[in-house]
Amino acid sequence: FEMTVKKARALSGLTVGVTGTDAIYEKLASKLYAEGASVSRIGKSKVLPMNEDVLAQTVKSIKSYQWIVFTSRNAIDLFFRAVRNENVDMRTFCHVKFAVVGSGTKEYLEQFGFYADYMPDKFTTESLANGLSQVVKAQEHVLIPRAKQGSKRLTEILQEANIEYTDLSVYDVKAEQAKVSDIKGLDFLTFESGSGVRGFFESDPEEKVKILNQSVYPVCIGHVTSEVLKEYGVTRALVAKDYTADGICEILKEGGCDVSKNSGR
Repeated sequence: FEMTVKKARALSGLTVGVTGTDAIYEKLASKLYAEGASVSRIGKSKVLPMNEDVLAQTVKSIKSYQWIVFTSRNAIDLFFRAVRNENVDMRTFCHVKFAVVGSGTKEYLEQFGFYADYMPDKFTTESLANGLSQVVKAQEHVLIPRAKQGSKRLTEILQEANIEYTDLSVYDVKAEQAKVSDIKGLDFLTFESGSGVRGFFESDPEEKVKILNQSVYPVCIGHVTSEVLKEYGVTRALVAKDYTADGICEILKEGGCDVSKNSGR
């Protein structure tokens, strides 16, 4: 007779909650299911474009700016969508330098044919701002197309350094409010963006912070997202080494082993 031995999958018996947009959920959920995890959709997020007319005018007058700073993939998408819609010739960017907050944003920018001129060693908004204050020259104008919920620390540091900037909100993130009862049974809860974190904490923030510090491990796609969690007092987040759905899955597999051991699973 033949005996079939099934190898236990890395996340078998663990439950992972996934916050964020449909795009990240679809990518991540299929990978988590393949590793044996149970997956719950928590606090679905929607990216809502805003100030589209202002952005359209901005991309048509891009010669006014010497730096463009990107802190998220969503901002890159919306910016270059406006470039296409307004028929802006890519050659008008020949004088522009690009700054990004981290490697995931850097790689995404490259898909549009541009390479970052500056990226901080530490992938946080504060490190990005401090670095820009060193590399941006006097009289240079910085454009920052980003989320409405973007960290104020970025512009505070630029202002302290007397750097001229335009902070343009090009999108808002609206998250369905996650119920505390839906979170309590999870082993992990993933976050894909800082703006998504802020949306998550719009309701019952104290109770959610308590849960994430005591029983449910938060998992972030990058350090920028984990820094926003710290603003709310959540200090033990796991951070993906590769800022993608695959990266989240890998760090979950590493952390999942520890959770399984500690819980006796």
